[in-house]
Amino acid sequence: MAYKHAAKSNKRSHQNNERFYEKRAKTRNFEVNDLVYLYTPVTKSGLRREFRHPWAGPFKVTRKLSELNYEILSLDDKKQVVHINRLKRAYNQSLWRPKAEKKTRTRTNKPFD
Repeated sequence: MAYKHAAKSNKRSHQNNERFYEKRAKTRNFEVNDLVYLYTPVTKSGLRREFRHPWAGPFKVTRKLSELNYEILSLDDKKQVVHINRLKRAYNQSLWRPKAEKKTRTRTNKPFD
């Protein structure tokens, strides 16, 4: 009897929590070439939490791997795969200024004169 009552209460509680979650949940969707900010909540040791900025970026969405996972590109051409919960849209397109390509030096094997 007690197990049935506990199971019934547990199911009711789960349904209530699901209903409250659905009220607040936001559906987000990003397209390729959208600019986004990346949420990184971890604080490096030695830094004060009050002075850090958890949103880094902007990043450019390069691929949509699934409804929840996206591949993003940083300004210095590093790619990473992140979950949609860690992204938010950046509306200012002028923020995207990738670093200029590094000049490669060619080495010549000339003998010394």
